[in-house]
Amino acid sequence: MWTWSVRLLMSGNSLKEPSGRLVRLKWVLHPEYRNNRGISNNIALVQLQEAVCFSDTVKPVVLSSPRDQFSEDTECWLTGWGHITLGWPLGGNQTLQEVQVSLFDDATCRQIYPWMTDRELCAGDRKGLKGACLGDSVAPLVCVLGEVERRFVQVGLVSHWHCARDLVGKPDVYTRVLHHTQFIRDTIQEAECSDLPPFEACFL
Repeated sequence: MWTWSVRLLMSGNSLKEPSGRLVRLKWVLHPEYRNNRGISNNIALVQLQEAVCFSDTVKPVVLSSPRDQFSEDTECWLTGWGHITLGWPLGGNQTLQEVQVSLFDDATCRQIYPWMTDRELCAGDRKGLKGACLGDSVAPLVCVLGEVERRFVQVGLVSHWHCARDLVGKPDVYTRVLHHTQFIRDTIQEAECSDLPPFEACFL
């Protein structure tokens, strides 16, 4: 059942622009996600009822794979519509923002967050001044591989942000896409093999 309608923006970076069109969609939650039991498996797919036409500026995302090698020096970017100022109430935002962040190694992450598992990773600004905030939940974290043919690979989704004053300086926690690639593949294959029209697709 197509239970939601959203305005799909295929160009521009402002919610104030009169572009986009309404499309129907439905959510496919991870079967092991429990909203009241921490943040593990905090991932879902969105299935659109209409086709998306790819172009030079609209392309499918590349998902992280086991052969990809990332380090603390890897160029990574967070994009989102979240708040950009501290203080309460937090200021709203109508323009898509981006910020460069660094990956933290797993050992450092677990020192900060002992509850973290291999389903999560953490990343942020080393000075603790930039990162995700309210409104950035499930925003994509992409990292660049290759010096010549720069390939943007999605490695995470914002799961736990720390822009409140008592948490500033800590890295944000992301759902690790690599851990969930089988769920993503199985869900897309099920949609393609069902009795749904073939032009429907799944996206993170």
